[in-house]
Amino acid sequence: PFASPPVGSLRWKAPQPPAPWVGTRTTIEEPAMCVQNETLPTWIMMPNATGSEDCLYLNIYRPQSDEKNLPVYFWIHGGANSSGDAGLYNLENLAKRANVVAVVVQYRLNAFGWFTHPALRQTSTSAESSGNFGTLDQIQALKWVGENIAAFGGNPSNVTVAGESAGGHNTMAMIISPLAKGLFHRAIMESGGMVSESVSTADQTSNRTIDTALIMDGTAEDMAEAKTVRLNMTDGQTEQFLRQLSASDLLRAISGGPGNAAPPLGNLIEDGYVIPGDLLCTIESGRYNKVPIIAGANETEVGSINTLFCSAEHQQETGQSCNLLPDEAMPNYIDLLEVVQGKRKLDDVLQTVTDKHLWKKTNHYGGLFWRAAFVDELLRRMSKHQDDVYGYSFNWGEEDVRPGGAGFVYGAAHALEIPFFQGNADGPGINEFDWQVATGFTDRNLPGRKALTTSIISYIAQFLWTGNPNLAGTGLPKWQRWSNHVGGPKAIILDADVREANIKMDTTEVSMASVRHALEAESQEVQIHTRLLSAPYATYEPGHYDYNVCRDTRAL
Repeated sequence: PFASPPVGSLRWKAPQPPAPWVGTRTTIEEPAMCVQNETLPTWIMMPNATGSEDCLYLNIYRPQSDEKNLPVYFWIHGGANSSGDAGLYNLENLAKRANVVAVVVQYRLNAFGWFTHPALRQTSTSAESSGNFGTLDQIQALKWVGENIAAFGGNPSNVTVAGESAGGHNTMAMIISPLAKGLFHRAIMESGGMVSESVSTADQTSNRTIDTALIMDGTAEDMAEAKTVRLNMTDGQTEQFLRQLSASDLLRAISGGPGNAAPPLGNLIEDGYVIPGDLLCTIESGRYNKVPIIAGANETEVGSINTLFCSAEHQQETGQSCNLLPDEAMPNYIDLLEVVQGKRKLDDVLQTVTDKHLWKKTNHYGGLFWRAAFVDELLRRMSKHQDDVYGYSFNWGEEDVRPGGAGFVYGAAHALEIPFFQGNADGPGINEFDWQVATGFTDRNLPGRKALTTSIISYIAQFLWTGNPNLAGTGLPKWQRWSNHVGGPKAIILDADVREANIKMDTTEVSMASVRHALEAESQEVQIHTRLLSAPYATYEPGHYDYNVCRDTRAL
């Protein structure tokens, strides 16, 4: 434990130090995951709650040696800040191959991790009033590492914060949060792909949660009546009502009521204290925690995410939570999961040449938007204030190396880089989170996977030790720093064929404007399809997120 259990009166409170113990603590079982909806290996959420509010624990891996002062790799798991846990990640191979101490941290999720309301802010500290409890948990865990990791052979003066997806988003939270200053010394952001929100927007979510809970307990019959009841409650009554909700009822309420499975994304809340403002604006201002950073994305990030789009009929029949198709004329894309598993043929789901063409184009532009929004736009700003900025594009996984449906449906999809970055893509160690996107690992492509994994681990290990991914004598291409000069080095391409790694520096820079311009040259059908499927993840629509104007000036 790195903090006391945030239960009872400690729900929606800043994490407190753990209770001390005498002697050696036996830790041979995985901790309970934080409260969340059950998530299938295919990433589909079910309406039943699982986990515990008593979940603030971390796992530690280290090499089987007596060596001291090893770099510390601090991994923040993904899952949209709504799901995930430490037990999904086996960092044994990373600890061994990079010769580091690896830490996996759990943190409060969904309504327990990011939640604010005027009633909860009345008597709270500045940190607690922020609503960023999951962020505070991660900061508390970093403090614990600073105070205790030497006992495990780790060097508290050499800590790298790393994470993928929501974990990458949370890694950037450590970069911009003043409360995390000095607690870490390097950062690795893999496919971070979320945005923060204002306090007023977060309050709207909490009000909907309260209204839904009032219907659930029979106090109101519909949302209109529930709103009237809520507005007549005092702050004290509202706080008491929220705190007395069981964990499962709170999760159901924020998910929209019984039978619904998907809670809102756990977006960071721009409170001005824990999170000073919008990510890009804070980076633009130069007032952030400057450390050497590696940041990148996968070539077709949305390949796996777009398989979670389904028809309303499918959702009703199965009870599974998925993104409802905006156009019922589209194929039921969730059926592509069975194509990847070898249970159905691709032609059964994408029945025409046009269907297949639209799928490939949507994945292509979705990946470009992801990279532009969450990598290149970020690194361009960071490079104005520091030199040690490294970008990457992970491109392994297309049809030429991965057989069956996985190569076509997924490509280099979201989360596929994790087993390569953690030393698990060329042997035992694939974890549950990797299972879906790692489908298609075969004997034929094993030599290429081995070469790519070995190369990436070499880069990552050197970065963990020194803050620079390059080591003389390895024979690897030099991973050059990001340059804002036209034609200068941008991201390194991490790829392999079935036999060997294909790694090279690239000078291509991707911007939101350039991707929009390219998409507008496509057919109307491609444009519409891309907007419908990729907008939720790649912030496509102009005005939804303006990358040229800071919408929150507090950071400036």
